[in-house]
Amino acid sequence: MEHINKQRKPKSKRLRKKLYVGEYSILGFSLKCNLALKNKIQFDVFIDDFLALAASQKLMVGGGGDAEYFEVFITSSKRYGSPSIGDIEVIKSWLLKNKDVSNLSLGQLVDANYSF
Repeated sequence: MEHINKQRKPKSKRLRKKLYVGEYSILGFSLKCNLALKNKIQFDVFIDDFLALAASQKLMVGGGGDAEYFEVFITSSKRYGSPSIGDIEVIKSWLLKNKDVSNLSLGQLVDANYSF
């Protein structure tokens, strides 16, 4: 039982970096919304515009949807980066200005590697 009570040795900087933990954690957030688009062409335009916005903020987007529903996870495109509150506000503002978006839901920043 003595070995159970011993504290674990702290991870080295190299290992923390390799495992994306501690100061090397990568955060991201989920985004869900309903869309009122009429067809696939309108959805393609919406996606192209959304991805251009994300790229301008140095963000990566994973997920998808269709003309009625859109669900993605967003994180930074920088190796050890995370979206800032400002990045989230830009995305939120852009979506709220779009008349075809409703029921917008933005998740909290979570660890992109270990929270699923």
